[in-house]
Amino acid sequence: MVIFLYSGCTLFKSGDVRVMLAGYPLLDEFTINTDKDKVCLDGEDIQCSTLLFKQGNEGFFLDGLTSISVKKLVIEANPEVEFKTPKMTQIFTGIIEIFFSGKSPVIHNILPRELYMASVLGAEMGDSFHDEALKAQAIAIRSYLRAREEMTSGMNDSGGIKNSPGTDMSFRGISFATQRMQAAVQATRGERLFLKDGKPALPLFHSTSGGVILRDEVFSSTIEKPVCDAVLKKDYDAQGSILSSESPNFRFSFFLSDKELCLIAERDGFEISSVKQLYFPETECVDYLYLQAADGEKIWLKGFDFLSRGQRLGFFREGSIQFRVEKEYGGFQIVGNGFGHLCGMSQYSAQALAQKGWTYMEILDFYYPEYTLRKTGDL
Repeated sequence: MVIFLYSGCTLFKSGDVRVMLAGYPLLDEFTINTDKDKVCLDGEDIQCSTLLFKQGNEGFFLDGLTSISVKKLVIEANPEVEFKTPKMTQIFTGIIEIFFSGKSPVIHNILPRELYMASVLGAEMGDSFHDEALKAQAIAIRSYLRAREEMTSGMNDSGGIKNSPGTDMSFRGISFATQRMQAAVQATRGERLFLKDGKPALPLFHSTSGGVILRDEVFSSTIEKPVCDAVLKKDYDAQGSILSSESPNFRFSFFLSDKELCLIAERDGFEISSVKQLYFPETECVDYLYLQAADGEKIWLKGFDFLSRGQRLGFFREGSIQFRVEKEYGGFQIVGNGFGHLCGMSQYSAQALAQKGWTYMEILDFYYPEYTLRKTGDL
């Protein structure tokens, strides 16, 4: 590993992917071990055992002692570099760029495309999933990545694809790129999903459906312009059982105090007398929550915003918009099914279909009926 502290540009190779490390790990405090590695500061070699960064401080600290004021840190990981944080350790390869602007650093990882896809596959599914489910997910990952790149010109020269929760795809370093993940990527090499008119498809996917697969349009639904046809398909097998029912994330339940719900609604001190749900038609999926105060004031909170804000604040981890709210003393009990946004392929449902003998092509056709699978020269 070679570490450069400078403000120059980084060579970006054709076929590489630039990933913004915004979600995994949460790098507001991290340590990079530099034992036996080369550290260059302004063109001169220096000796140190660790590089330590803590949010709120300006720059890095060598061995926790000497402060360095830099705009950019570049790590050439050969073969890998280890980021240690208070919560987890992440291993990356390729090039790490760390930009300092403000209190928190902006961190990018540049690495080969297929290694990135294999790592995302491992983070999204993992070795416990059936080969056919892995292949279906690999194609969805490739299609999403290529569509994002083609639809956003110059993305590789700017922020790149993100890995934060709820934004783009999970990427947690190369330790997730196991041999099975790499094999699934290679077995489907060049295969992508397209719209019927030939334009690149941007397939969504999630962990666990609650029995319905929603159309992507649900994200843009508003009070003034609700989505009336929200259900793409029912997620049941031939016997009438929900395909994802064996998922460990199928059911969820958590309690929110009045104060916590006010914080999620960004109205601290709001006195809630009742909460009602506005569902998408023919579903138990919440389009909007209606918060009523005793004095008559009311707040409309979109279901997806409720989930993302609550998870970001740490009040709960699991959940989907398929839930109901039950009033209890001091707060509200939230009970529901599913995990994720419920759009596109349900990963645990794909697993159930693969175990029933479905091929990855049949799985993709089931969850993406509006798309077509094609093999391209995009290798």
